[in-house]
Amino acid sequence: MTRTAAAIAAAVTAGVALWISRASFDVAGTTVAPERVAMLPSVAELLGLIVLALLVAAGIASLVRNPQQRDAPFWDAAGDALMPLLGLAMLIVPYLPLIPVWMPALRLLAGPARLIVWIVVIGQVAWSLLPRIGASTSALIFACAAVFLSAPFVMNVRATPAVLVDLLNTLRHLPSASWSAAPAGILGSLFDQEYGIVAYAPVLVLGLVGVGGMLREPSQRRIAVPLTVAILFLIVLPGTVDPWWSKSMLPGRQLLLLLPLFVPAIAWLYSRLAVDSFQRAGAQLLLLVSIAITVILVAFADEVPARQAGDGASTLLHWLSPTWRLSSEIPTYIASSPGAATIRVLVGLALFGIAAMIVSRQRTTSAGRSALAVTIGATGLLITAVTASAALTASSRFDVEGRVMFPLLETFDPVARPLAVRYDAFSVVEPHQLPPLFTVSAVPGGRTDPQPVRVVLNARFRLPAGEYVLDLKGSNSAGQAPPNGTIALQVGREGRPVQAWPLTLPAGGHVQERFQLPLDAEFVGFRASKPVEQNIAELRVTALKVVEARRRFRTSTVLSAAAFEPATLFFHDSNAYAEPDGFWVKGRSAANVTLRKARNSDSGLTLAIHSGARPNAVTLSRAGWSQKLDLVPGTTQRVTIPTKVGEEFVPLTIAAAEGFVPAEIEPSRDRRLLGAWIAFIPDDTSRTSSVP
Repeated sequence: MTRTAAAIAAAVTAGVALWISRASFDVAGTTVAPERVAMLPSVAELLGLIVLALLVAAGIASLVRNPQQRDAPFWDAAGDALMPLLGLAMLIVPYLPLIPVWMPALRLLAGPARLIVWIVVIGQVAWSLLPRIGASTSALIFACAAVFLSAPFVMNVRATPAVLVDLLNTLRHLPSASWSAAPAGILGSLFDQEYGIVAYAPVLVLGLVGVGGMLREPSQRRIAVPLTVAILFLIVLPGTVDPWWSKSMLPGRQLLLLLPLFVPAIAWLYSRLAVDSFQRAGAQLLLLVSIAITVILVAFADEVPARQAGDGASTLLHWLSPTWRLSSEIPTYIASSPGAATIRVLVGLALFGIAAMIVSRQRTTSAGRSALAVTIGATGLLITAVTASAALTASSRFDVEGRVMFPLLETFDPVARPLAVRYDAFSVVEPHQLPPLFTVSAVPGGRTDPQPVRVVLNARFRLPAGEYVLDLKGSNSAGQAPPNGTIALQVGREGRPVQAWPLTLPAGGHVQERFQLPLDAEFVGFRASKPVEQNIAELRVTALKVVEARRRFRTSTVLSAAAFEPATLFFHDSNAYAEPDGFWVKGRSAANVTLRKARNSDSGLTLAIHSGARPNAVTLSRAGWSQKLDLVPGTTQRVTIPTKVGEEFVPLTIAAAEGFVPAEIEPSRDRRLLGAWIAFIPDDTSRTSSVP
């Protein structure tokens, strides 16, 4: 391929990759018959993005073109610089027909993980455009970037004094240290998916490789020996603490002081890699992946919390792979045995060594070609290894109904993505035909993740706004269930159910109930008494239709919900206590709530408010309106919240200046700090809150 052809092909590939990156991909169907589906932007947008990519590529070509070579083809100078863009073709693969569903690792390229691919490829193009500088200077810059831009350093640098104190305390208690747990602690600090430094900055592996290389180099041993001793000391010492991790620490905190020691080792190693070689391109790939992880943790802090749950499932891996549990294929020294995790680590290091050996034997060509080959090779190796691991581990095989969320439905937008595709008997369908293909299910003992509240079959789901149907299958003993059983819808991880249905479940039979979610809900489950739950053989939730993403009312996380006649309330914090007739606002706090009006034609919502047994000042506010009430015991005040005709959702903040504890003023077990009682019914000031 000529340089001109390569440059144009790279630009076209980038345009197609931009288009495909705006698509949504998921797996629908059932456990027995999973089916790939996708929603793609319009063809007109594809053509526009290709033209845009060609224009940007032309701009790059004009910048790098040598004015003294006017007779040379316009694209030749940019051919090598744009070569890494051809690697973006990997993002198209998951959307091709005939890709088997049993290769879940390919779906990484269709999810948020594609952001890493974009950062890597753009970084490679930018790297090739940078002016060449001295070998020692470039090596030092590379090493400093590898350490000081790594996620473990960025997340923990402000805790340096505390880490130093922890290290001194560990050293003081060294005589009584638990050395039997040290191997797991050492390897976990390096390679654990939740707290290991390599999991968040794979480029740091070059520090370990560099130290080994310096020890073998006679001229470097004067520096390498004390450096190795210091590195081993800072790795082994935190590993002697049992447990070596805690939920309160950020990933890599225990090895923060070690990271700067990697700078000379990485710089030495990088300086020995030939310019434009496959080896140097591999080192740059590791750096760009590490920087991409740092960017994700900083830019998407709400979606990817750096603080881990300590359950063996990294929040980063969960975010990168929403349609499949990638964390089950990555070493964890917390949720699995040290032996099993160590085997995965050794396999990973062996693959890294084999890849490094193959790369070292490749002939140097050009920076662009080396970057492209390394990117495609590393991605292919990762997908192959993870797919093989998933195939060999029955417990980690993908179960389309065993998930908690539907990525495609969360981003469902027929306007932005009008092309809906079903890959089972490849066909283009109407977008509204896709939601009914999605189902989640639960059976007794099938879901084991801990939940904040007890829900039927321990099944919790994350569902976008829309309409769903609940299908319950009775067990063989279902006829023995109480005749007055009920099942209730729980929205949010706190509070009471928002809706309940009477339940008579025949043995082996089915009962269905429809329900609506006006807002996106991160926690949706079902509540029932234990005798009722014991007679449920299977629970299934199927989407009927979902609200388009652009038409949804955006709010913060719904923590609890309550339904009353004039409105349904969705609480976004823990500063309210919902009860059957209303809710209490927590004393000395502000409750943020979204009200969904039962009738959009209403021009206002009237609330009855009192302060209970103590006087209080309560402020109600929403955009463009606020009102302060001075409340006294025994008096109920009514407030009308102004709303617009046709306005369905009303965000409201209710703040109580003071509060009281019922147990301190009357015979009661209620120790809550209560500020103000809010109701939609004529209030009775003699009524006090009861213990839920």
